[in-house]
Amino acid sequence: GFRVAYIVYKTAASLMKAVKESCDDTIILANLTQPPVIGLKKWCQEYAAERPSPNVLQSQIDQFMEDFNKRQELKESQSSDQPDDEGWITVKRKNKYPVLPNGDQEQPSKKKKKKKTELINFYRFEIRESKREHIAQLRKKFEEDKKKIAMMKEARRFKPY
Repeated sequence: GFRVAYIVYKTAASLMKAVKESCDDTIILANLTQPPVIGLKKWCQEYAAERPSPNVLQSQIDQFMEDFNKRQELKESQSSDQPDDEGWITVKRKNKYPVLPNGDQEQPSKKKKKKKTELINFYRFEIRESKREHIAQLRKKFEEDKKKIAMMKEARRFKPY
């Protein structure tokens, strides 16, 4: 906007001295043929001048994305499984859940929902019975394995080592 200064003189003599000196450089604040832009129109013009047009902005975005893609391809080609000058291969950790900017990280919840399981062998006598059955099955299998080994020995095909 406009900047205006008001001068207050202490004495009348200093005022007269200032008036006597002629000033050829006159500054006109407002021109009647071309009035200055003020208020909302001025703010809108300043706002529009600060921001680029959509076409210019789109071209800047496209240029940035091309540069970014080139940098990414270069980084991938450098970090691939190609050995460097000395024959070393750089191995990087691949995270299942990559870290997102601003510390936000999406990971599945660590607490898993418990499945409602049917209570098996709730009573003591059921636990004892299931243990007996399990031991009986193991003994039965052991006997079957002994028979198989005996048959293999008879057929002279048994080579434990």
